[in-house]
Amino acid sequence: MVEVNHLSWPVIEIPEIAIQQSKCRFLLLALTLLILWPVFGCAAEQPQYFSIKMNDKLIGYAVVDRETITKDGQTLIKLTSETSLKVALLGKVRNILLDSETLIHPETNDPISFRLTDTTNEVIRHVDSEFLDGKARNWIYREDETRGEPVESEIPAGTVVLGSNNFDHWHLLLEAAEDRAIQGEAKIPVFLPDTGKLDSVDLTRGEMTEVSLPGGMRNCISWRMEAANLKALADASTNELVRLDLPSQQTTIELADENVVKQVQKSQAEEVLARHFAHSNIVFDDYLNVSKMNAEIDVNVIGTGIAADQSVLTTTMQGFEGTKKTEHIVGTVNVTSIPYDGNYSPPFPTETNQPELITWLEPSEYIESDDPSVVGKSEQLTEGATTRWDAVTKIGNWVYEKIAYTIADTPSARLALETKKGDCGPHSTLMVAMLRAQGIPARLVGGLVYTPTFGGSFGQHAWVEVHMGEAGWLAVDPTTGEFQRMSATHIKLFEGLGGVVPKSVKVTAFEPPNRTTEPFEPSRAKPMPWTLGKEYAFNYKQGEKELGKETVVINKIKLDGKEVFELMSDIMLVVKDDTSLKSSATLVVAPNALPFSFERDLKVASQEVKIECSFKDNLVSEKISGTTNLSNEIKVPAGVYCFDNNLIGCWVLICSQLVLEPDTSVNIKTFHPSSLQIIPLTITAKAIDTIKIAGKELECIKCEVLPIKNTFWISRNGRFVRAQQGELVIELTEID
Repeated sequence: MVEVNHLSWPVIEIPEIAIQQSKCRFLLLALTLLILWPVFGCAAEQPQYFSIKMNDKLIGYAVVDRETITKDGQTLIKLTSETSLKVALLGKVRNILLDSETLIHPETNDPISFRLTDTTNEVIRHVDSEFLDGKARNWIYREDETRGEPVESEIPAGTVVLGSNNFDHWHLLLEAAEDRAIQGEAKIPVFLPDTGKLDSVDLTRGEMTEVSLPGGMRNCISWRMEAANLKALADASTNELVRLDLPSQQTTIELADENVVKQVQKSQAEEVLARHFAHSNIVFDDYLNVSKMNAEIDVNVIGTGIAADQSVLTTTMQGFEGTKKTEHIVGTVNVTSIPYDGNYSPPFPTETNQPELITWLEPSEYIESDDPSVVGKSEQLTEGATTRWDAVTKIGNWVYEKIAYTIADTPSARLALETKKGDCGPHSTLMVAMLRAQGIPARLVGGLVYTPTFGGSFGQHAWVEVHMGEAGWLAVDPTTGEFQRMSATHIKLFEGLGGVVPKSVKVTAFEPPNRTTEPFEPSRAKPMPWTLGKEYAFNYKQGEKELGKETVVINKIKLDGKEVFELMSDIMLVVKDDTSLKSSATLVVAPNALPFSFERDLKVASQEVKIECSFKDNLVSEKISGTTNLSNEIKVPAGVYCFDNNLIGCWVLICSQLVLEPDTSVNIKTFHPSSLQIIPLTITAKAIDTIKIAGKELECIKCEVLPIKNTFWISRNGRFVRAQQGELVIELTEID
């Protein structure tokens, strides 16, 4: 399928079957961090099983075990953990397996070593840690890399190792909390191998509670971690982990039995990214050009957003009135785009001496600004720059143009530079890392941004703030390519690594308004201009290259006792790099071309996808299966048409119902099944044009279609006969 965006006609390009989002949109700053950080671990004398649920749906399990071993003549405790997660990100299945081993002293519980193998689909990552004489030595590397030199850090006595999504450590943490608590409060130093950083957790003891679990009731002590809005329940007699609750992430980890392993293995992957979107009450005609927006928001933030002060919600672009209580934010935002052309930019290069900016110049988690490859590329890109703004735009535009959009396994800047791909998280961490490498203060921020996906919604997103001297912090978006002015549909909610689970976003005002021309209301059907039951063919041609053809047949059928039209389309194309595309589709519409149902079987190379949609009461129920698996219900406006990539048959029906006169325009809204987007279109009749079709002259209305920048030729009786964009021409082969 083709990326659908505001600049290009969604027809050719092919050849990837996936739901893609036009070089812009979504934040998933390492799935495992967002789902479970820092909810990791347990140890037990017998194997224990944990279920991992999100929104009450099973997404994974953990198995942990403990045994006494002898190594080099020393008695040690070995903790092992296996955590398995099966999730889908906009339909693309991701299998995550985390295997770890931890060695600790039996008397003190002090860590000796930690080993983790993280297998995400076919990507394998290793984390190794060694602890000796008050120091931690840490290695993080991929399967195809050498281990290299470790990162060393000092750790205080009593430090507990806490591996990401590792379920064999929480017994140690909760035991330490019980031993060290003063008046129910405990502060425990923890070493996080996944980042190589030392941190600490504050735990507060709560009331005793009974928990019903497999095997009977358990008396438990509750411990709260306010900074992460997390509650842990520990067995009152053993301090073993019983349950972890993360309300902001709608996630629960709980003791289970061994059957949980088979349940996860047999289950389908649960869609987890969709929860990071909230339906918008406004479908913007041109969302990238929104200059002002007021909205009422009710959201939960996760990750670093939980502990952030409410002050981060107020910026030069954004005002906020409301409340922030830990992860829950309720209130009104007023966002205004601020154009910037480099005025008063500091020179480049320049030193930054302000103490408050030093943090934004140093390497940090996933922002590897000291990595040689990041330093080298940033030096290359900024060669010849004389101002900070010049350097910022050179780096930002390179990221926008060269880093392909795909949902990433990690937001690592170094990995994004190496692979040349990633979502908005890696786009932003890479830009920040390269700016810091050149002495320019920059930080990762995030929140929500408008997207046409899911019928128009506000989705989780990340972007960049860069310090421009007198101009202060300026927001830019390397994923959408917005540098001189960022759309006011960006709602900032946190800084650093975080995420958002929005409950609702209601737009109350915005500028500029949607199109002011009278919308086309398809209330009365025009006669169908095509011969029913006859097969029509359209040739696809790019320059001199014949790509293939599409055949369409329209029949009249009965649906619920009413006469409707059924269009059947078959396509065979050979496109870029000789990739083949085969498609068979059926679209059932009312006499005015409004859809009842849409089905399509699509095969590109070896990838296959089936799309099924039903339209009823301003709601689309859609299921995508095959290489991509996704189900969703999407609100759509009244009078929405249906069209999909590389499917002219849709336009055969839609154009038959348009009322076109030269120098006039009609506005329509279309639903695009392959991307689950609503795409508003303006079709402007420019002039009467006589063209040749199969050697015969035909008088047509030549139309400009925006914002997809395409040209249609529609006959006076409503037949779609030709489309053109650049060298691509799709044309009817005969006239009857």
